[in-house]
Amino acid sequence: MKVNTKLSISFYNVMKTISDSIDLMSEEITGHHKMVAYIALRIGKKLDLSEDELRKLVFSGLIHDIGILYFNKNIDEVLKDRTNVEHAYIGYCLLEDYFPLAGYARILKNHHADWNKIEDEKINYLSNIINLSDITAFIINKMNKDKILIKDYIVEEIKKYSEGKINKEILDGFMTLNEQESFWLDATNVKIRENILDDYIRENLDLRLNLEQVLSIGEIVSHVIDFRNPFTATHSKGIATISSKLAEDLSYSKQEVKIMEIAGYFHDIGKMGVPNYVINKKGKLSDEEWAAMKSHTYYSYYVLDNIKEVPQLKEWAAFHHETLDGKGYPFKLDRTKLNNGARILAVSDIFTALTEDRPYRKGYEKDMVVKILRENVEKNKIDETIVELLIDNYEKYNRLRDKRQEEAMADYEAFKNNTSEEIDNIFYNKDEFISPANF
Repeated sequence: MKVNTKLSISFYNVMKTISDSIDLMSEEITGHHKMVAYIALRIGKKLDLSEDELRKLVFSGLIHDIGILYFNKNIDEVLKDRTNVEHAYIGYCLLEDYFPLAGYARILKNHHADWNKIEDEKINYLSNIINLSDITAFIINKMNKDKILIKDYIVEEIKKYSEGKINKEILDGFMTLNEQESFWLDATNVKIRENILDDYIRENLDLRLNLEQVLSIGEIVSHVIDFRNPFTATHSKGIATISSKLAEDLSYSKQEVKIMEIAGYFHDIGKMGVPNYVINKKGKLSDEEWAAMKSHTYYSYYVLDNIKEVPQLKEWAAFHHETLDGKGYPFKLDRTKLNNGARILAVSDIFTALTEDRPYRKGYEKDMVVKILRENVEKNKIDETIVELLIDNYEKYNRLRDKRQEEAMADYEAFKNNTSEEIDNIFYNKDEFISPANF
């Protein structure tokens, strides 16, 4: 494989990947985060914000509801409840320790807070723009009439909401936008809105990331994916560890090994589109539930397609349930279409699933794992060379997986307990928030 020694990745492409994955949670919010980012951009430009402020504003808009996954209630209901601010705090907790997203954490934390109730006015200002953009997007989306003909009605609704909640300067800037029919037409046309957003960001606000920075973001994504189910809270860590080590032992370049590790963290990103009750079901899935579960690799493929600079990433990450005989899912690819990276991740996924502890069983012992892996080779499901490399070095791989997953579980427990305790101290306890016992 040809290696790009000067590889850098668009920050915007990575943020779009996360934003699109959040959209998978509900048809009701599809496009919501990009609409919020667009409205926030228009308000920010009207207020003559700096390039850095605009970047923080728009990129925060793209992922402002990332903390929403920690609720038992229907996601649509949580998002429409303007008094529910816990998810904003969880988003803050997720991002605060991860460069390059740490600068966006406090904006997310305050995006449902009233103007006069936050201690940091500079951050509050950007959060307040997200707040106004968020409610505007919801009001627009609930309308079923010509938006231009009823724009005055929308503005009255926004004014009612904004009283005492939105900074006057921000609200005044928004009101000048209201005078432009083009603003409402752009905001309500998905293709035009996203084209404007794409063009402006790429020309003015984008940054370039190295692979280490993308890896850091991948760890956040794996938290969001895996934390939905405490029984597999360390699964992506195991996949990232084993697949990258296999790639290293197969003489992949350092750059390719890093991409493989990133693929491990991102491989289940499409599970954001699978309902929580399916993800957390302990018994056998129904045909309908199994179909929903199988869709996750399809969504992973198309969400990761945003990261154009690393085209192999989507293939390595999303083809882990394809099989050499062409009977896997979702694309029914066979050995002629599955590159070695995809084969490595498929073997890593099976090995990790077999060896890690699950609530209904302990991880299998070596003899059983070897038996199952070789049976899959005999059935023409997975690659024999990769499997034999793993078996020949079984103890090394298994110790490494176990160590990394133990570390990940400790991080998970600390995040779960600390965040729940902090929220108990900051907010009233609410039935819809997942308690530490079930978080």
